[in-house]
Amino acid sequence: MFSVIKQKFAVRRGRWSMVSLILGVFSIGLYVNWDFTGDWEGFYLLAGPGRRMTITDDLFPEDAKHLLGSMTFTWLKKAQIASSCDAYTGSCMDIHWNGKQGRGYVKNTFQDGSKLLINLSRFKNEEGELSSGIFLGGGLPASDPDFRLTNNDETGMTFFDGKRWNHIWCNVNEAVCPAGDTNKTSFPQQWQFLGSRVLENRSDTIVIASKHRIIVDGVPIKVDKYFFYDAGDKYFTLVTLFTNTGSKPASFYYFYGDEPWVGHFGSSKGNIGWLQGSLVKTEQEIDTGINSYAGLLDYGNDLAGEHHNYTHIANFIEWDKPSRPDMAYYSNHAGSFSPETSKGAKVPLYSDTCRFLGLQWGPRTLQPQQVLSITLAIGMAENDPHTGFPIKPVTSLN
Repeated sequence: MFSVIKQKFAVRRGRWSMVSLILGVFSIGLYVNWDFTGDWEGFYLLAGPGRRMTITDDLFPEDAKHLLGSMTFTWLKKAQIASSCDAYTGSCMDIHWNGKQGRGYVKNTFQDGSKLLINLSRFKNEEGELSSGIFLGGGLPASDPDFRLTNNDETGMTFFDGKRWNHIWCNVNEAVCPAGDTNKTSFPQQWQFLGSRVLENRSDTIVIASKHRIIVDGVPIKVDKYFFYDAGDKYFTLVTLFTNTGSKPASFYYFYGDEPWVGHFGSSKGNIGWLQGSLVKTEQEIDTGINSYAGLLDYGNDLAGEHHNYTHIANFIEWDKPSRPDMAYYSNHAGSFSPETSKGAKVPLYSDTCRFLGLQWGPRTLQPQQVLSITLAIGMAENDPHTGFPIKPVTSLN
């Protein structure tokens, strides 16, 4: 009799345990969102949205302020990870690339201990959407030894001088829109991602490719992007190919630009433009026939009431002359510039958050199977030891 009662009690206890488990899972479902990217860098508990919480498997800079707790691990990572050193340059390179999700980073450690970091598609846009592929921007995964939760200077493209990270480029502003309707702008987060892979991973060279598909006025356009980086360099080469795979012509604009916050993340203060042999302190168009590159220098703009007590860090972007942009410009906002005011005065580069360098191709028309090829070198400039003026490194372009 006692054994029968004991068995019934055990069955009931088991049922109650199962009910408790179901109720627990249901309760978690009411208050927790599950947002897995496929990166498997760890588990991260975030506050929001609203009164709920979110559990995700990767941490991006835009979510860092919402972090409540974390468990970082490497054994489930989906990324290809490799390290190698080049005997000729003395540099050591680390690559961390998730081909399926199309994101990762390349890091070069120089002989003197300085580092160049290039993050690719490790950021979210204002709507919280991720991009996939070769799009500059974002921060390190939390498992990386250089990761710092509150230091956004190590995001995008950035240089460590042995003491601190110096911000070089931010999340890229890249877009395509039909020539007939600029309101239908398509950003990388909306592009169909078709995959990516590491093509070369040697001690002296890294090559990564990503493939995409966009639609322009009903016409399919294939987009192939290639990232080239050589050990010891402070720039990378970006090749973008647009191929009309449809049966009728397609006309579109292509935009590439940034308010890069040179020197310090989050601030454009001190940033002015620079071209070969000259500084640019006002909004203006850049003659892409005469100039083959442009950049921003963290120097201070006296026209905006600034002194020259900034970092003097400079970046650059260089274009291949055969495929040069149809327009380039400096401005206080993306998309347009004011060459002069109604009284004939030029507008200083004064914005605290957006001193913009923009490139524009188009409108360009591609016939079926026609290809538009664009090659850019993007990176960090050195400084003349005597004058302090930026010096663009020698690249494979031009």
